Amino acid sequence: MDTNANAGLPSPWWKGLPLLRLLTFVGLTIHLALAFRPGDYILSRPLQEDAFYSLGVARSLAEGHGLTIDGVHPTNGVQPLICFLDAPLFMIAGGDTILALRLVLVLQVLIYAAVVFLVAWFVTSLLRPGGPKREVFWLVAVIVAWSYSLSNGMLNGLETGLAVALAMLAAGYYNTRIAPAQEGRPGRYLLLGAILGVAVLARIDLAFLVAALLLWHLLLAHRRYGSLKGGERLAALLRVLLQCLAVGATSVLVSAPWWIYNYTTFGSLIPISGQAQQMLLPLPSVNLHATALALGNALVPVVHTPVLLYRYSPLLAPILFIAATAAVVLAGRGWKSVCDAAGNWNRFWKYSGILPLLLFSAGLVVYYVFFFGAPHFIVRYLMTLRVLIGVTVTGFLYLIWRSAPAGSLLRSLLVLLLGGSLAASTYALSWNFRDVWGNFYLFPARWIERNVTPPETVGMFQSGTTGFLAPDAVVNLDGKVNAGALRALQEDRLPAYVDSMRFDYLIDWDYFIDRALADSAVRSRYMPVDTLPGDFIVWKRVR
Repeated sequence: MDTNANAGLPSPWWKGLPLLRLLTFVGLTIHLALAFRPGDYILSRPLQEDAFYSLGVARSLAEGHGLTIDGVHPTNGVQPLICFLDAPLFMIAGGDTILALRLVLVLQVLIYAAVVFLVAWFVTSLLRPGGPKREVFWLVAVIVAWSYSLSNGMLNGLETGLAVALAMLAAGYYNTRIAPAQEGRPGRYLLLGAILGVAVLARIDLAFLVAALLLWHLLLAHRRYGSLKGGERLAALLRVLLQCLAVGATSVLVSAPWWIYNYTTFGSLIPISGQAQQMLLPLPSVNLHATALALGNALVPVVHTPVLLYRYSPLLAPILFIAATAAVVLAGRGWKSVCDAAGNWNRFWKYSGILPLLLFSAGLVVYYVFFFGAPHFIVRYLMTLRVLIGVTVTGFLYLIWRSAPAGSLLRSLLVLLLGGSLAASTYALSWNFRDVWGNFYLFPARWIERNVTPPETVGMFQSGTTGFLAPDAVVNLDGKVNAGALRALQEDRLPAYVDSMRFDYLIDWDYFIDRALADSAVRSRYMPVDTLPGDFIVWKRVR
């Protein structure tokens, strides 16, 4: 197959790549504009409720209170790196919460820009020698930069974009600096270990990636040295084991401060947020359904299926994917071009380089489906896998483009498909600029502002936004940021804990209030006094 950079690309629409570059930077600039909306909107999209836990810790770090949200309870129920990156922004803002959040959004966009270019770089690392790297790089960059489905999940104020960026950096660095060489320089293994250690600090489940890359390194070594005999084979094995030791030990050393803090402060390497979620395991079918939704939607890397629609069926995005594929196949020489693209796949891509990320993602799927209790988080926990699915689809469509004749109906259809996808994504992106639904956890926060006076306290389970805006009043009850509440949950004595804290108010949904007031004697001390939008019930202590 001709892999010359200009082969198969005679169309003026593509010539010189300026349009793709322009579209990439326009997409990132649109995201950056999110930081300059009215102040009330800053508390809403695209920042998510759970982000306010991390933001609360970042603010506490900036104020010198350490790893805590309310200044009282130490926590490890967050991912540490993003908190430490956000902390200087709160120092710069000097107590102006909205300004701090604007700066946080700017940082999130910069991290997303890193995701865009690192994903594109990783994909080019999968090309065979002589492949059209510039065209592939900028095509992937456009797709990721404009994907509402991806950007909405990575501009959420959490560590999601940071984790994806570091995963792509580690995998791309391995593909370009270590995998091609029979014997890499020792410094390269130490640098890879450092990258992986930082990645684990970004999100601790990237420890799966450390294991996946080491396993893949051993498999490649077996391919290279498996035919050697005797002493040569033993020497090669020792070198490979030392390389793995260098990577693994460096990653542990870099991430060690977090593990030490977890164990010495909380007695466990698993953060209290993880322990809390393990206690809330739903039926596996619920997590499987959430996984199907997240991965099915990734088949169309730019078009986003709104939650209100895909809640009814996980098949909507795959159906759209199948319809678009059928249109491609039926257009002109479409079927022949599809067959040619399939036949050229291995000649164009050295796709084995994606396997470490697939092994990593498979580990996450198993863990989050069968051992974790937060199906609504799966869509962002599997973000790396969603990116891989999207760029695989993009890579195959690119091969179809190259296989189609210049000026053909099929090429025109593919251009229309890309243009239509960008238009649909533009409409989806506009949702983040409007306070539609917004963050309904703002309603309890505003009620507390009007009705609660110091030193009154409020107990609340999911308390990210509310606790961030009223840190002196709100005490977390779901155990994700409050070790005392976690122990009460684990020991099945939550009502006693609530009673001992003598909260002046409890605010939450009936499901959680019933858990907090499961003891009739404790329930008798509270009565409902108000109902808030979002189905929150306010209970007041009466005796």
